[in-house]
Amino acid sequence: MFSASTYINRRANLRNLVGSGIVIIPGNEEASMNFLDNWYSFRQDGTFNYYCGLQTPGQCLVIDADNGEEVLYGTELTMNHIIWEGPQPQLAEKAATSGIKKVEERSTLNDQVRKWRRENRTIHILPPYRPEHILMYQQWFDTTDFKSHVSESLVRAIISQRNIKTEEEIKEMHLASTISGKMHLAAMKSAKAGMKEYELRGLLQGIA
Repeated sequence: MFSASTYINRRANLRNLVGSGIVIIPGNEEASMNFLDNWYSFRQDGTFNYYCGLQTPGQCLVIDADNGEEVLYGTELTMNHIIWEGPQPQLAEKAATSGIKKVEERSTLNDQVRKWRRENRTIHILPPYRPEHILMYQQWFDTTDFKSHVSESLVRAIISQRNIKTEEEIKEMHLASTISGKMHLAAMKSAKAGMKEYELRGLLQGIA
């Protein structure tokens, strides 16, 4: 995760590029293998990650391009989660690391979107690629045909930002490439007849 100022500047640039309306960028949810709480490894949505840097599932970033307000919608951990996982930062603490000052309970977002619709506010969303986001948009817009709400101006604004890499991004890309190279070399040097795949995998995960 970069410094808070990086994400603050990215969101400010996005507001200027979009111009007006409500920008909603949902993060990814957990994806279970076969039952609740048996998850695949979590991977955050790339766009949410770009503007927030937060790796917690079930969050949603809302940016009001008209007044500059930024809100992180999420859910506080229950006592059961804390007992199982240990003490965790509160939602407001996580938001602060990204320079976001206001947080709201995720369960209130549906009603808030409907309020914006009644006020005829322009709502900008991205094309969804996860089924849970498709279902969420269907609820928000009370229709299975929500594609008319997908914002081309938002898509173009994000592309224009992400096409140009900053020095700190390039540094991280070089670091990732270097680590990947070390992993490939280790695999080539260590692979021997009769080895198990998990043995090589463990070696490479150790390097990563």
